[in-house]
Amino acid sequence: MLNLFMARECMNKEKFIYENIKGKTYVLVPNQYTLVAEEQALKYTGSACLLDIEILSLNRLGQRIMAEHGKENIEILDKYGRHMLLYKIIKSHKDELEVFKASAEQSGFIDMVNDFIADFKQQDCSLDELKSAIDSDSNSELLSHKLHELMLIIDEYESELEGRYIDSEDYISMYVSLIGESTLLDNHSVWVYGFDTLAPKSMDALIEMAKRVDVNIMVNISDFDLDTILIAALTSRADLAGVAISKEYVPDEYRAYGR
Repeated sequence: MLNLFMARECMNKEKFIYENIKGKTYVLVPNQYTLVAEEQALKYTGSACLLDIEILSLNRLGQRIMAEHGKENIEILDKYGRHMLLYKIIKSHKDELEVFKASAEQSGFIDMVNDFIADFKQQDCSLDELKSAIDSDSNSELLSHKLHELMLIIDEYESELEGRYIDSEDYISMYVSLIGESTLLDNHSVWVYGFDTLAPKSMDALIEMAKRVDVNIMVNISDFDLDTILIAALTSRADLAGVAISKEYVPDEYRAYGR
């Protein structure tokens, strides 16, 4: 079951979450927010320690699922390792580049390609989709050349990874495929908060969990329609997966300030 709880910034989301948690629970928050989230949990539960509540990032839970299946020792290529690999690839293909030739060995360009690949894979894009974008009649000639050169780099990058490394984006795909078999979710519920958006791969992980346990997601209502986009994406994925979904607003009694 997937439960979406909508609330504006003025609502006390943590109080709502911890007053509605029952039994063993994983609270999933962004990587950089785990310490603050633990402090908030102690505050609103009124406990000196968290016995049945565990706060961690989605990737950290994924690592445990991988370890449960004996896959904890897989060598993961992180952002910095990818930077070094991209430097080697781009340098070796410099003569094949036209648009990016002048900036090919600059650190800023390599960082840009690094971020592009991370977003590309997080969004579940494929090289075939990139090729279709290149062939689109709506593109300018310059944009087509840029995309072609990026595809050249990404294709070589994937070839370098094959059989040797796995990057963090493919790592997510691996643990998503194991969620259905994991005993770590047994007798647990899941709460998710602190995210304005979720990457498709992260949504896939949550939908897989929702096939087995209650997954409760706090959706931040904004003036930029990010909440609308997120709800639509989660609803579509839940429908395709046959997961029941509910939507409700956090009650006004949890208003912390404002009107």
